[in-house]
Amino acid sequence: MLGFAGLAIVLMAAFVALEARIANPIMPLRILAVRGMVPANLIRGFLVTGMYSTFFLGTLYLEHVRHYSAIQTGAAFLPWTITVAILSRGITTRLVNRFGALPVLVAGMGSAMVGLLLFSTSGPETAFFPTIFFACFAIGFGIGNAFMPLLTIAMADVPPADAGLGSGITNVSQQVSGALGLAVLGALATDHTKALLNEHHAVTSSLLSGYHLAFLTGAGVIGVGLLLALALLRPRDQSPSLRLADASRRDGATALNDLETERQAA
Repeated sequence: MLGFAGLAIVLMAAFVALEARIANPIMPLRILAVRGMVPANLIRGFLVTGMYSTFFLGTLYLEHVRHYSAIQTGAAFLPWTITVAILSRGITTRLVNRFGALPVLVAGMGSAMVGLLLFSTSGPETAFFPTIFFACFAIGFGIGNAFMPLLTIAMADVPPADAGLGSGITNVSQQVSGALGLAVLGALATDHTKALLNEHHAVTSSLLSGYHLAFLTGAGVIGVGLLLALALLRPRDQSPSLRLADASRRDGATALNDLETERQAA
């Protein structure tokens, strides 16, 4: 695993060096100098680590510890997916316009942490309601409120000509961070479970202890991302661009006039 990680670092360094030298690069490095791009994607990486781990390890917990069927496992995540679907109907945009991007983002990441902590308390006999229900709801509520502010912050100062590049980097960073996070948390859970089995602990308790360790670690990772958000993201970075997210729901000329008034006042 460490060998592959080292190889990935070498290949990434070679890619960056090549992109800096050629005349027409696939990823112009100037995009990384855009304010908000790197911090927002870094924080998103910490958030999706917890999210991806819950989908994967939460499924294993429900199937191998609670012995849910595939349909029951899918249904157990409905509080998560339905909450995200409801928030995507413009509720998050209105919350951001009312309270600002950073407060909504912090509340969302805090909610996702609470969901992971609730998962870390679940056991073989834990009832679906309220523990698992509210764990899934809290994570869905957190993600639904955190992703939109992070995307808007990342794209706020990207030039129109680089909009596709900026969006692509945001999506790639999410997938790569999620894959790496899942690999690390999955390895932690597996190694801990194997260690307990070697000490002749029961299979169910060993699996559960491994999952709990991963959930707690995931909550800690999101906590680090939350602290980074407070340290790196300034409120003034977000407000004008987040008005644009609502422009499609209002008269376009009025929305742009509001933004211009804000800029002149600043």
